[in-house]
Amino acid sequence: MKKTALIIVDLQNEYLVTGKLPLTGIEEAAVNAARVLDWA
Repeated sequence: MKKTALIIVDLQNEYLVTGKLPLTGIEEAAVNAARVLDWA
């Protein structure tokens, strides 16, 4: 039997532009994570 898992780590509002610790490219990363989650 094949087992597959999807783990998304540290995708928090704090890292968005409006958060206290904004990261460069986080918006694109969040969109991509949502796409992968939808696919899974």
